[in-house]
Amino acid sequence: MTRAHVEGVVARHLPSIRSVLADERRKCGGAAVIEQADPAGARQCAKSLRLFSTSVQDLVSVLVGLRPPDDLTTLVADTIDAARPVAVVFRAYPIGDCLPSPSPETPSRARCDTSGREFAMLIAQFEKVLEGWRP
Repeated sequence: MTRAHVEGVVARHLPSIRSVLADERRKCGGAAVIEQADPAGARQCAKSLRLFSTSVQDLVSVLVGLRPPDDLTTLVADTIDAARPVAVVFRAYPIGDCLPSPSPETPSRARCDTSGREFAMLIAQFEKVLEGWRP
């Protein structure tokens, strides 16, 4: 595959992923943690996380089928490597226990804080890799 072909395939997915990523940042607490105390906001955050995870999985399924030229091999591999943990951690993230965010005295709070920070960190790493692709 040529560089232009690979970039074209990826470019079809980037606008929606970037949009979903921005939505996740707005609705789920930002880049440092997944947190939403408001029940209505928590439902929107959960929906945003699901859509983000699905979008990331869709991108990975496209990327693994590509045969990039040598100059894009690392970027494709890095994108896959950054995307897969997002999808895996999403499946393990305790949405039902952590959204809305428990109050500080709730026993699950520490677990939710840890999970939220880990998930947010993986999302931030994925976002950083996406910067390697042209808009």
